[in-house]
Amino acid sequence: MFYSITGKIVVAAQNFCVVEAGGVAFQLACSDKSLAAFAKKGNETVTAYTYLAVREDAMELFGFATPEEKNLFTLLIGVDGVGPKAAVSILSVLSVEELSLCILSGDAKTIATAKGIGLKTAQKVILELKDKLAKNTPSAAVPAPGAAAESGGLDRTEAVNALIVLGYTPKDAAAAVQKAAPQAKNLQDLIRLALKSMGEK
Repeated sequence: MFYSITGKIVVAAQNFCVVEAGGVAFQLACSDKSLAAFAKKGNETVTAYTYLAVREDAMELFGFATPEEKNLFTLLIGVDGVGPKAAVSILSVLSVEELSLCILSGDAKTIATAKGIGLKTAQKVILELKDKLAKNTPSAAVPAPGAAAESGGLDRTEAVNALIVLGYTPKDAAAAVQKAAPQAKNLQDLIRLALKSMGEK
């Protein structure tokens, strides 16, 4: 229903903010990471990428500072037993980069540090999302044969796929992975460096 809302922050609370746009004030539930990103903008105009959660008894609008965080949020709430509030809790303690690496490396303990998230739920997040972060990518995004060997045995294809699932375009993902490959020691390192380079743009 709403893809994004652009306006000024008029209220910033512990777990939500209010964005005024076109004379309408929208209350958005946010992760701590997004709230911090919005706070850095001060009185500047911000763009919040939104998700409307509809239940039988209520509707709640969630706001995110980046489309990548929104993308990961939608993946999280697709996991059985993880609702919107639990997803926000995870994204409050782990950045998109950190959570992606935790999922790909099977680090359930770090995910379980989020408030209200137990170890079993964290393991379920890894089980259900690991393949989604590494597969289901359009063939146009897959590097040419031999790309893995050229990067010292690293699987560039999986790295590109993971970035695309997070919302990056195949072209940008492939370019970032190619740039990061010479410094990467393993798949997780390759994804981390690629995400870092894209975040610096």
